[in-house]
Amino acid sequence: MIRPHLLLSALLVAVLPFASGAVRAQDDVDEAAVERMGELVSGVLPLGLLLDTIASMDPRWPFQDSPGMVDANQLACVRREMTPAQAERQVQARVRNYARIYGARMQEDMRLLDTDGARLFSKMLMSGLTAEAQGAAAPSEEEFFAQVSPEHFEGMERLLRDPQYGPIRELLGFPPLTAWIDRNEALGHSVGTTFLLPMLSDAFTACDISMSVLGGQSGGNTPSAAKKLEAVQK
Repeated sequence: MIRPHLLLSALLVAVLPFASGAVRAQDDVDEAAVERMGELVSGVLPLGLLLDTIASMDPRWPFQDSPGMVDANQLACVRREMTPAQAERQVQARVRNYARIYGARMQEDMRLLDTDGARLFSKMLMSGLTAEAQGAAAPSEEEFFAQVSPEHFEGMERLLRDPQYGPIRELLGFPPLTAWIDRNEALGHSVGTTFLLPMLSDAFTACDISMSVLGGQSGGNTPSAAKKLEAVQK
């Protein structure tokens, strides 16, 4: 089963600007399609709900494992910057840029996203996170998939692994790794270092916090930025 905290950083990539140099972007986009696709992306990847739930679980998030990294005012500021509303706004901006690059394939992409199989990914994430928030044991992979129809499982697999949906996985923030779902711990560390750090950087800029706190001060007990980010995911 995918563990929510290990995948949090991977999910947060969706708040980062989407860019690709492989295809020339179009100047005009269908705003109705952008809005609809944004809704579908949020149905598969409920960033706002994930952020809200995780933040509510610990008032020190996202520094619960490094309490000395920021002071109380700085923590409050960073949490104000890393909100569900901000995440959803960034999703819409990300989808709009996707439309400029991949407008010709959006209708097909939306058909995939608007399936129970694609939305199964969201249910899988939230089942574990909801249980954790309630202090209960998350369902095992066997327990979860025992209630899933083969058709829905196949739909989720298409989203996660089918080569033709690589652009959609990039939009959703999933890395180009066909077996990533089976390697979520390694994924959590690598994606956390790659994508959570830029998001924190934006919050640090808004909150006038020096990025040196992530680089590690002198002293052998100060973890590296990568280790700190890994701790945030656990």
